[in-house]
Amino acid sequence: WKIERLASVIRMILRLAIFELKESSLIPRTVIMNEYIEITREFFPGGKETNFVNSVLDKTAKALRTKTT
Repeated sequence: WKIERLASVIRMILRLAIFELKESSLIPRTVIMNEYIEITREFFPGGKETNFVNSVLDKTAKALRTKTT
């Protein structure tokens, strides 16, 4: 999918989460991911968006942070 197809809220959630994953190396990736997944649930209760955000953040976190934190 092109980023333009995503809802603006999803785009912003992903941008903020990826920024934190890149710049906040002291915070474990699981903590960052859980926070943004919860934010997604607040905006899209019961929606597929939560699974999408989880998947994207998981793959991104693994690529950005080679060690498990």
